[in-house]
Amino acid sequence: MASYNKIANDLAKCYVQAKHKNYAINQIIFEINFLSDPKSKEPLNYSAKAAILKQIHELIAGQKTIELQEGEEIVPEFNDITVFFEKKNVILKQLKVCNRERAMLN
Repeated sequence: MASYNKIANDLAKCYVQAKHKNYAINQIIFEINFLSDPKSKEPLNYSAKAAILKQIHELIAGQKTIELQEGEEIVPEFNDITVFFEKKNVILKQLKVCNRERAMLN
């Protein structure tokens, strides 16, 4: 499994390149919710999911640089940042809900 940094980088790139930001946010929620720990194969706990989301946030905000392949150019626009920040609490809530539902199933 790829490192959490790589996952965050890939999700941030997909979000910035997406034409429909709300769809990209739903994709981020889906991807993060179904990640599992590489060693135990258990679903990630909420704090691990929140850490990945924090890294995505830092990449989109420009606090960290998105790692690009040679020839790639991606620069987050102001709209990318504002839409993501507006939805951040909703994303965190969805990550928390998924963990609760999984706990109830176990």
